[in-house]
Parts: sequence; structure tokens; C-alpha cells
Amino acid sequence: MSPIAPPPADPSNKWADDEAAARLGHKLFFETAFSPSGETACATCHKPSLFFSDGLTVSKGEGAPWRHTPNLIAAANSPWQGWDGACDSLWCMALLALEHPERMASTRLKVAQTVAAKHGAEWAEVFGALPDLAAADAATIDGVFVQAGKALGAYLRQIRPAEAPIDHYVAALKAGDADGGGHLSDSAVAGLDLYIGRAGCIACHFGPRFTNDGFYNVASLDGAAQQGHDRGRADGVIAALDSPWSCLGDFSDAETAQCVHLLYVNPKEFHAIGAFKVASLRNAFETAPFMHGGLCKDLEQSIEHYNRIDLFAPPFGITEPFLESLNLTTAEKTDLHNFLRSLSGPVPDTWWAKSPQESAP
Repeated sequence: MSPIAPPPADPSNKWADDEAAARLGHKLFFETAFSPSGETACATCHKPSLFFSDGLTVSKGEGAPWRHTPNLIAAANSPWQGWDGACDSLWCMALLALEHPERMASTRLKVAQTVAAKHGAEWAEVFGALPDLAAADAATIDGVFVQAGKALGAYLRQIRPAEAPIDHYVAALKAGDADGGGHLSDSAVAGLDLYIGRAGCIACHFGPRFTNDGFYNVASLDGAAQQGHDRGRADGVIAALDSPWSCLGDFSDAETAQCVHLLYVNPKEFHAIGAFKVASLRNAFETAPFMHGGLCKDLEQSIEHYNRIDLFAPPFGITEPFLESLNLTTAEKTDLHNFLRSLSGPVPDTWWAKSPQESAP
């Protein structure tokens, strides 16, 4: 059983843990009719078979290539969504993607019309009968659009990781087996020592998800289409504070006191310039390439980036002062690579992690 706890409550979405809403969101996640081309769905970039990523350097939706597609497994455990944290919930992230011209390029009316045409019965089970869209005003359409996002958010909370070798290793250690049940090779164990020791990876990648969910400038470069234009968290935090879909926004179901993360965030933090979210290292071996621009094509390149980080200059801001070149030997890099491989398990074998047609109960 995965050591990752169930996701924390989402007070901004009163349907967050409604199973009927999750079933509806499951269908909406695979719905291509939202897009102008009729070919792009959330699942186009977040493919279940690829751990809800796409294996591309940068995502290719309805418009120009955007950032690298992060995997969504256990994303519900993170307080911020997206490489820049422009959303503080999964439903906000879904709505942002639906309207974004480079991703789904949909409109609120098109989303509402598609739901009415193809998912009316499931919708009524969760939200009640749809309004007459022909006579609906903008506020009514907005309400349907937001509910679609909240159903998608409920679905994404169901995407949980399978166990990885590291989990079996830790469980064996806790049970008193000094060798961890042999679940890690000697090289991987040496890599673990580096990870928590001299390499210092654990400073940002710790806990069961191997991330602190922070934002740091690690001298990572933008994808080619955005070169020199992506300020990361510096813009993302402002977007989160201004979003109508935030915990504090008009469409939230939360009380103000339940949105502490927004009440105390500082939009003017200097270190936010050029900073991007610390990605979870779970299933990292299976979800290359890495970083927001997708320019580290595999684990070897990612390790080498930190091994000689002094050679890289970020497009914006300054590299975090605590980051110094690791200067690992070839053997040490191999050990660290083998440990990182142990964080990958199989694709979750649940019906939530398959298309609705494939997994209908």
C-alpha cells in the first residue's frame, strides 16, 4: 500500500470527495469535444499509460508548445498546481487549462454546451438539471463551467500512486530487516546515502512524494517556444491571488479562514523570479523529460545539471544560493541514478487510471 496519505480536504470544492462527481470528472477528463479541433482532451497531454504525463519536451495542445507536462499522480496532495503555482486547487487548474489558448482553447459556453449534449444524465446526478443554455446569461454559464472544473478536480483526487521498490525497502527496514528485504541494489543504497547526504537532494525532495512543494530557481531553461519569457512563480503567485477560481475567489466553497495559504503568501518575494515548482520524484524514471522546459531528456541529464549547476545561468533571477555543483564521480552519478529508479512503480492499476470506455464498471 502506498505510504502517501489520502489528499487533504479541499474546502473550496464541496464536491471534492463526491464519488459521482469523480465519475463525471473521469468522463470529462477524456472529452475531446471541449476543444475547437475536437481532438484535444485533458488526457491528450496527461496520458494514464505514461503516468498522466506525455513524454514530450513540451506539451502540444491546441496551440503553440507550452511547458513540459507534469504527471498528475498524487497531485491532489500538493497545495499549489502548475509549474508556477498559478492555481491553489485541482479544479482551478482544470479550468485554466480548458480556457488556455495553447492547451484546450475552449470557451465557457462550449464547455457548457458539450456537457449538455453528451453528459447531461451524469451531470444531473451530481449538480441537478442543467439550465436552459439558450436563455442562460453569462453568470449561469460561468456556474456550469466552474462545476465542470470541480468535477474534474474530484476525479483527479482519485489518481493515486502504486507502490515502488523504495516503499518495499522502507517497509522491510521498519520490520527489522537490515538489508531492506533486498529491494534495493547495493548501488541504489549507495545512491540513497548520497541523496540524503552529500548530494543534498533531500533538501527539496523529501517525504513520501519526494517533494516539498516549494518553488526554486534551479537555473532550468525554458522550452524553445518560451525562451526568455517565463518568469515562473513570480507571475504564478500573482495569478493565483487574482484568480476568480482561487480558494478566496467568488466561486470557492471555502470560508476565508480556510484559505491560509493565500492569506499569507508574499507576491513580492525576490526569489520567486525564475522559480519553478519542485516536482515529485515518484515515477521520475518513467516520466522524462524533466523540468518546466523539458530540456533534461533523462535522469542522467538531470543529475548532470545539478552536478555542474555552476555552468548554467537562468533566464530570470538568480540560481538559489544554496545550490552548488555536486561534482559527483561517474560511479556516484550511477549510484544516484539507480536510487532514483527505485522511486518508480507501475502505472496505477485502477479503473480511475484508465479511459472511461476501458474501465466502465
